[in-house]
Amino acid sequence: MDESVLRRLQITNNHIQQQSNDSPLESNDTCGIIGFVGKEEAFNYLIEGLSILENRGYDSAGVTTISSNSELVTSKYASLNTTSDAISRLKTVSHLHKGHIIGIAHTRWATHGGKTDRNAHPHHDDKNRVAVVHNGVIENSSALREEIEKRGVVFRSETDTEVIAQLIGVFLDQGFPIIEAVKETQKKLQGTWGVACVCRDVPDQIIALKNGSPLLIGIGKDRALKIKEITYIHAEGYSGGALKHGPFALIEQGTPIILIILDDAHAQLMRIAGEEVKARGAYTIVITNQPALAKHVGDDVVVIPSNGVLTSLLAAIPLQLIAYEVAVLRGIDPDKPRNLAKAVTTD
Repeated sequence: MDESVLRRLQITNNHIQQQSNDSPLESNDTCGIIGFVGKEEAFNYLIEGLSILENRGYDSAGVTTISSNSELVTSKYASLNTTSDAISRLKTVSHLHKGHIIGIAHTRWATHGGKTDRNAHPHHDDKNRVAVVHNGVIENSSALREEIEKRGVVFRSETDTEVIAQLIGVFLDQGFPIIEAVKETQKKLQGTWGVACVCRDVPDQIIALKNGSPLLIGIGKDRALKIKEITYIHAEGYSGGALKHGPFALIEQGTPIILIILDDAHAQLMRIAGEEVKARGAYTIVITNQPALAKHVGDDVVVIPSNGVLTSLLAAIPLQLIAYEVAVLRGIDPDKPRNLAKAVTTD
């Protein structure tokens, strides 16, 4: 790719961007959540995920897996200095999670309750049927805690997260199946949050719920952000149908535009978008899992594998590599973008 082509980048991606229009998390906490369901042992994947998410929370780290006899096994530690030492302590109890193929894990940045083992996530209901990890703030947690305590439930921590687990337990006690218990719980929660939970009644599922905090991030917008962050070139993500509302006016001869055209219901719409920008002089780079879709549309074509519902996620890889290679081409250290920290924990 010629350097002159890299002076401006616009990314358009109808397929991914439609998945989430939620705004970023508004509260000033920033915990990390990871889950794993598969045929292999979950623990090592969860630990690897926690290591990647260290900069999302420095106060504690914890893991819950479900055993072969459908029991919740939870290990969690407050950090002594950094999250790394909490994760190191978790590694010493890997034998407790041996053979378990489902689990959730969490790094905590404290908002409710001090930095202690008991306040670390995951949290259980009082009968150890449900384990919950949570990012965000439950604004009405005090009122809910009082309501739950009136039922004789004894809380083990000071956190707002345990309120979620205990409330799910209350609805389970009332005879609700786990999915319905989670839905009823969600109706009572106020705030901005994302939650993942596992339940011994459904030992092959992770249940996720959210309010405001997105569970999915549009790859088009996110990768455009990454290009801005590490190349210092302005880039924006648009859905294919939104190009007519302003972006067309920015196109001139040689303007590079990246299109993600996958073999799905949006393919023809994206092909039309590609033809329209190409007709206006754009230099088009098409990322696709079906080379025929890029015919007459892409000046450059990047082919990714087809992998069912995960195909769209694979499109993130070449976008990430483009950002990296452009940064290197421009003599910029991609690991240390100017004016930015790796994680933001304040408004």
